[in-house]
Amino acid sequence: MKNIVIGLLFAATILLAPQTQAATADPLTNQSIPKQVDSDELLTLFKAAGLRRGWMVEPNGDGSFTAEIWVRSRHFVAVDIVVRDGVYDILYKDSENMNYNPDNQKIHRKYNGWVRNLNKDIQSEFVRLTKPTK
Repeated sequence: MKNIVIGLLFAATILLAPQTQAATADPLTNQSIPKQVDSDELLTLFKAAGLRRGWMVEPNGDGSFTAEIWVRSRHFVAVDIVVRDGVYDILYKDSENMNYNPDNQKIHRKYNGWVRNLNKDIQSEFVRLTKPTK
């Protein structure tokens, strides 16, 4: 009887324990850059957008940018922002403590949300910059 109770408690612990699920590191591709935004404004715009949530953005010298963030001083993510022909892509570059698996591109489930938020903030900066002034 004791073994059955221990077995049931163990099974319940496994079933009820929060599961850290992995997600695929989804690239964000073909994100539009408004025609009114010229390439000289992109660094300022990307930096302003990144700062909203703690991303640091630096140019790579080839027209692309790297954005990096530390979350709770424990999780690190770096993405490349590649600009081409009026669009940009946000692509996985590197991470620490995110359980990234390069074979299947699986990563911590929070990664895609952080990158989507960065993208939303970039799009908001585009709107702010291109909004007509009264």
